Amino acid sequence: MSELEHSEQVAPALAAASPETAATAVVPRSDEAPGARPLLSVQGLRVVVASSRSDVVDEVTFTLERGEVLGLVGESGSGKTTVALALMAHTRRGLVIDGGQVLF
Repeated sequence: MSELEHSEQVAPALAAASPETAATAVVPRSDEAPGARPLLSVQGLRVVVASSRSDVVDEVTFTLERGEVLGLVGESGSGKTTVALALMAHTRRGLVIDGGQVLF
């Protein structure tokens, strides 16, 4: 059984790998019938400036079902790339993931 198969093992692994991402769990799902759950579920994603704790992205929540397409639209500098990077537990220099949950 791989480490990515159990959410209990994934969140601690992320916290150990990078303190900046400790507040956010990226949790793969396993042992479920296809179509039983969304393909991707993002709940309360929050990214802040590390030094000031000012919000860059706050309370991003959405669900993506199998077969659906999602377009993230916004003005330049509105956080589209920040959200996409945070979905993969990454941030640009000076930012940290401060909260939320990403389930896939």
